Amino acid sequence: MDIASGNTAFDRKRVVAMTGNIISDTMYGTFIRPRQEVECNGFVSAPGHLQAFDLKGFSALRPVRDFVERDVRFETTTCIGYAIFHWDGVHRIYHGALVTDKEHQLLRQFDRRDLGLPYRRTSDAVMSAMRFRLTDECLMDRTPVWQRH
Repeated sequence: MDIASGNTAFDRKRVVAMTGNIISDTMYGTFIRPRQEVECNGFVSAPGHLQAFDLKGFSALRPVRDFVERDVRFETTTCIGYAIFHWDGVHRIYHGALVTDKEHQLLRQFDRRDLGLPYRRTSDAVMSAMRFRLTDECLMDRTPVWQRH
């Protein structure tokens, strides 16, 4: 998928922007189960165990983990977490993260500063492009019907 975000290192990659469970060179996305969900594949776990397992992919992004672990919505509600990045050799360069509900409505966007990382202007453009593709923004045409024709 061609994305013209202005961040050449990110744009050079074959960007895969898909919702749900995904691992690619530019993003990690996963459904995050509610804290109260305890059963998986016939096994019963302690409350919060399955959510903690789902959040392991965000171990480098502590603010995302904290948000999901502390927000009361996620006691009983599933959400989707996305980490947006590119690789510079062996180093992962994070641009930000998103948390949506399962209908893809944006619940929280984390920019680099929110993640405790130094600001990069081009990361804002990357996050804007990815937010449009991963949330319900891409489904919303906000112009009135009579103005579209």
